[in-house]
Amino acid sequence: MKSARLYVTAGLSIALTSIIPIALGMKAAAEKETPRWMGEVTMADPGEFQEVPPCELSYNLSWNGLVKAGEATLKLGLRDPKTPEHLLGTCEGQSAGLAKRLWFYQNLFRSEVDSQSLRPIVFKSTETEKKEKIITTALFADGVVKSTETVQKRKSGDAKTKERIFAYEHAHDMLSSVLYLRSHPLKNGDQINMVVHPFKSAYFAKFRVLGREIFKSPLGRKKAIKLDIKLYKIDRDDLELKSYDKFKKATIWISEDAYRMPLEVRSEVFIGSVRATLNERKFLKK
Repeated sequence: MKSARLYVTAGLSIALTSIIPIALGMKAAAEKETPRWMGEVTMADPGEFQEVPPCELSYNLSWNGLVKAGEATLKLGLRDPKTPEHLLGTCEGQSAGLAKRLWFYQNLFRSEVDSQSLRPIVFKSTETEKKEKIITTALFADGVVKSTETVQKRKSGDAKTKERIFAYEHAHDMLSSVLYLRSHPLKNGDQINMVVHPFKSAYFAKFRVLGREIFKSPLGRKKAIKLDIKLYKIDRDDLELKSYDKFKKATIWISEDAYRMPLEVRSEVFIGSVRATLNERKFLKK
């Protein structure tokens, strides 16, 4: 399950009424100095590139760009008629090719983000493997992230649920982190630092703009912004950064156009070199 989430990267507002998470966060702050990384988090308002043209993006996932391992389809820039002030995003993915024979995996992610602040409201995911189904919900409210994970055995139906609290108010989910990053000018040398809470754990992500180049993709030669990504896991108890052995490094190319969406992501992870390559882009009606 954890390796699957390295392949597929791209919900409903619920207020947290319990005072316990806030009290725990206050207690921890009183007992320990603020971790240094918190002072490095980018707090600027979203930049000028906030509008996302409604689109459907299709990606191929591969090892070393040679062996096909999966497929993912993202739908972005949509709005729920009931909450037009929110941006919606979905991602459906699955293993494919030779990888599907060795490892069956399907996912459906759904995220809801405030269109003005580009802050997440709720992230929901359903992941299906050969033996298990994992349902995760992460709620972002009142300065904390409350995540609930249910792991269900597909054969017996037995299920276990675990709730976790991460007391930090500036966390992003997978969609909001992409929207916030793309909104900024991303000038050469710029660095954007974010806390990303994609499922049940939080990570400190550093994005550094390496420069501009012409990137050859299945969509043709595109002007692209090249960024380096560094990722650290945040310990839930002491909030200190830990090395993330499963992730070594990554590079991302973002199209320098109205979409400003990933053309390709190349990651060095514990199972080798993994790529996600954009191979089709469609307009969607608002």
